[in-house]
Amino acid sequence: MDTDGSSSSNGSCTFVSTSEKLIDDVVWLCRSLGIRCRKSDVIEGRTDVDFGNGHYSNTLPHWCITITTQEPIFRLERKLVNIRGDRKYKYNSIGIKAIRNLGYKEQQRCIRVDHDNMMYITRDFVVTHNSYKGGSMACRNFYLIPNSKTFIYASNKQYLTDDGILTKAWDYMDFIDKNTAWGKKRSVNTQMRRRAGFYTKDDYGNVIEMGYKSEIIGVTLKDNPDVVRGKKANLIMFEEGGSFSELGAAWQIARPSVEVDGIAFGTMIVWGTGGDEGSAFETMKDMFYNPDGYNCLGFDNIWDETATTNKCGFFVPQYTNLDIRDKDGKRIYMDDDGNTFKKKSLEHILAERQVVITNATSNAAVDRYVAERPITPAEAMLEFNGNIFPKKELQE
Repeated sequence: MDTDGSSSSNGSCTFVSTSEKLIDDVVWLCRSLGIRCRKSDVIEGRTDVDFGNGHYSNTLPHWCITITTQEPIFRLERKLVNIRGDRKYKYNSIGIKAIRNLGYKEQQRCIRVDHDNMMYITRDFVVTHNSYKGGSMACRNFYLIPNSKTFIYASNKQYLTDDGILTKAWDYMDFIDKNTAWGKKRSVNTQMRRRAGFYTKDDYGNVIEMGYKSEIIGVTLKDNPDVVRGKKANLIMFEEGGSFSELGAAWQIARPSVEVDGIAFGTMIVWGTGGDEGSAFETMKDMFYNPDGYNCLGFDNIWDETATTNKCGFFVPQYTNLDIRDKDGKRIYMDDDGNTFKKKSLEHILAERQVVITNATSNAAVDRYVAERPITPAEAMLEFNGNIFPKKELQE
């Protein structure tokens, strides 16, 4: 940090390097210590950097990390002096409460945790929620509908594997097969595909497949939407639709897989998270605000005050998801049944936003914060590039 790091008077710290490997290592190190940081997209090099004294220099493609902490991450006093100890960060450290031997003798996956909020730390030290909704939908078809096919599409394999939806589905299946009477033999059992069935020989000695013959198949599209063509399915799910560069084409190509002449015999679902950007998310935005154009189920747009259409996709605002607890473990913004205290939740969200607006160094920082914690669909789909208006001031 003393060499390639910097700090500003408002307490913001950055680290810049032309080595993405070094950048990723610093991100890992920060997060492992409970320090919040964000890695930028690659910043392209330039050949016309003017240093103001008649000298020009070339710059290489590089990456930047923005770091938020009160920890003394500098040794140089001129940089360390900008670390402000009076700023209050909600999550500034990671602690270990207890380590106990549970006595398990077999291989385990740390999926379910013994805590009311059901939260745990995954890859990159990101706190996440063990939601298995997508995986459970796939498993429902696998166990209850003979000969069914469920396809799960993603732009990158990591969205399906690692901590992705396929891994969650496989965890469900392993548990069901081991602990219930619904277990099924698998004629195909790979990381990306599972098929219920088994092989035997008929009276003539021919090898034939028997069993349920239901399948769950993960497919990586990358930049080739034609991969989805011709695959008849009971259920198709697009994981993180905002990351698909060819989502519109893939969706239209896949429609004949679940419908005939506009009449659906199967289901297609696409979902995404606010805060995505670029042309890929524009398609997701169009699908959300124009559901009829994609033969999607539409809902009344009760969210956007300046809505240009009466229908939209299914939206989950941040205030319905605030599972924050007091020191006694009691929910602050929900009742005991999980119903949201809307007014109280909104007041909390807007107060948090005001802190960000007050301390943000750029409009983009405010936009990103709001888009990832939206109250309305319009906020989830804020544009980050090419806007000439002073949006930070407008937010205020």
